[in-house]
Amino acid sequence: MLKFSKRFEYALIVMVDLTERESDAPITARSLAERYHIPNEILGKVMQALKKKGLLNSVQGVKGGYCLKENDPGRISLYSILSAIDGPVGLVYCLCEEERDRACNRHDNCNIQTMMVGIQQELINYLKKMFLSDVKKPKI
Repeated sequence: MLKFSKRFEYALIVMVDLTERESDAPITARSLAERYHIPNEILGKVMQALKKKGLLNSVQGVKGGYCLKENDPGRISLYSILSAIDGPVGLVYCLCEEERDRACNRHDNCNIQTMMVGIQQELINYLKKMFLSDVKKPKI
């Protein structure tokens, strides 16, 4: 089953929340964790990863917290968030960057490699073309 990680899901929740806020004031990871019922420790690590990759700013102090580094949600792709959290996309073992040094005993006669490369590239292209500004709140 192909599915995104919980950490990516949490990152999307936070990033969408930050784009929808009326205030530019920083918000704490703890308050976001409480609002969305996300474990605080995990969300803190997610937000640190987003900060490290340049998607968030952090402000220290009593009124500190996190805010978007880029004010235009139309410039933050879902791919940039995914790669900040989970690293490069690799749908199958042989296409994962961290696994490429390991030999695959089917590499020379693999009959699905071309197809999988194509699927992976289509997914990456789709995520690069989808931005936070494209994510809409569900209508209730």
